[in-house]
Amino acid sequence: MAACMWPLALMAVGGMLGGALGGAAAAINMSLVGSKLPRWSLWLLNPLVGLTAVVLWLVIGTMIGLAISPSETG
Repeated sequence: MAACMWPLALMAVGGMLGGALGGAAAAINMSLVGSKLPRWSLWLLNPLVGLTAVVLWLVIGTMIGLAISPSETG
């Protein structure tokens, strides 16, 4: 079960956005563990779900940073 919660580490570096994405990824991982999928697919999907959360965190964080930074065009 603890292996499902590793995406929550995004909270430490990502604040509210990281917590939301990490929590969603952890919830998805927990539902996958409770499903009747074969074990090999869980070992494949668990890191994939977490890495997807990390990529989304990077993309959304970058978009927010670009949206609030002052433009350099004059």
